[in-house]
Amino acid sequence: MSGILVLILRLFLSLALLGFLGYALYILWRDLKFHTQMVSPKLPPALLVRIHLEGNVFDAEITNPTTIGGRDSACDLHLPHDTVSARHIRFSHHHGQWWVEDLQSTNGTLLNEERIYVPTVITNGDEILCGEVAIQILGSKKTTDI
Repeated sequence: MSGILVLILRLFLSLALLGFLGYALYILWRDLKFHTQMVSPKLPPALLVRIHLEGNVFDAEITNPTTIGGRDSACDLHLPHDTVSARHIRFSHHHGQWWVEDLQSTNGTLLNEERIYVPTVITNGDEILCGEVAIQILGSKKTTDI
């Protein structure tokens, strides 16, 4: 009788040990997954803009956290017009918002008909003038993470 009791006790303790190890591995996996998500780079929401350039209108999507716009063909947002400086404006995403900054351009940058001198938050419906090129902010859409 005592042999059967010892066997049952050993089986119970073995199952308890397996349950504990399974639970510990689950907790470690969940914690590792959480920390991986915390340190993985997040892409900003894409900024949708409509560009009015010499009678032509075209839409663009800004997806980089920092995007330079200007007349130079090396700029991320190419604005081929004589009134636009080679490196005219910078769009950047930080603190959960999109910002626009004038890069000391010759003709300046206007945001809703007011000249900007410092980085300024932009929202849906804003209009940016780079020389004679108008950029209308259509909004942003969420992109997927890497």
